[in-house]
Amino acid sequence: MDSLKIILGFLMLLAGSQLHWLVVAVACMIGGDYVAVQSIRFLSSTSILSDTFKYGALGLVFSVTAKPFAMLASGFVLGGFLAFNLPDALNWQTGWFSWLYFLFAGSIVVILMFFFYSFTWILITSFSGAVIIVQNANFGGLSSDIMLALFIILGLASQLLLMNYNEPTID
Repeated sequence: MDSLKIILGFLMLLAGSQLHWLVVAVACMIGGDYVAVQSIRFLSSTSILSDTFKYGALGLVFSVTAKPFAMLASGFVLGGFLAFNLPDALNWQTGWFSWLYFLFAGSIVVILMFFFYSFTWILITSFSGAVIIVQNANFGGLSSDIMLALFIILGLASQLLLMNYNEPTID
């Protein structure tokens, strides 16, 4: 599962603004993964994996049939994901975290998407892709802080370059 998450993280990092359906599917997989982790004592590892993929497939269908709502919902989930996982990726203490921060961060991302859609989408996919990669890859002796910064810069540069060819829209 880690190698799949790394591949999805790289795809989000490098081209998330152009592949809206992939980002929505990954956001649903993240949600499904959290639900599965919360119910781990009731499910086997195979059930957790299949539930995660079910949520991802649901997100894929959702992104094609109701793109504007799916984009806002995935922005909300990824904003909360970043609030929850970015401090962990930076090796900060996360004992202070509560679900109110998840809701607050997700709401901020949705509001920003209404006003600055393209740039918010590029930021959220670059940061989310970088965090997914850093959390699931082993870089040996390299600092995760430095790798996170390098991946974020790489993601922002590649997606801003892609924006010159085709700017993402919510409709």
